[in-house]
Amino acid sequence: MFLADGTYPIDIWSFGITAWMIVQGDFLFEHCLRRDYGEECQFVCPCHYDADRQFADIVRLLGPPPADILKPRSKALDYFDPTGKLKSDKFNVEKRTFESAETIMDEDSEEKALFLDFIHGMIQWRPEDRKIAAELLKDPWLNS
Repeated sequence: MFLADGTYPIDIWSFGITAWMIVQGDFLFEHCLRRDYGEECQFVCPCHYDADRQFADIVRLLGPPPADILKPRSKALDYFDPTGKLKSDKFNVEKRTFESAETIMDEDSEEKALFLDFIHGMIQWRPEDRKIAAELLKDPWLNS
């Protein structure tokens, strides 16, 4: 999707996910059924991808999608009513935070705070809420 300001917000989301994987060495959002059985899931493994699981994990981290972005016939409406209220308790959507997901940096370090702010600027429901590439290039974490 190309926005009027010349940005590609889906690329920003993807870059945020990729940056997380490079720094953390793991996926930001759970998506593999293997972990249910205690198996490791590596980047190159033949995962048993589960889109529902991944969507539920996105909701755990970001909360439900804002009602104004739920569109008729969207996949999100399988899980949420048009006001953004969860329809079912099929998935554990207990709140999760970026801070709790990050596991390798020292707790309360400036590096961790800068990294999480960098990632949080890209992983947002609304495309217009994501930082644009020019902002990311000036980000303190990238420039530290």
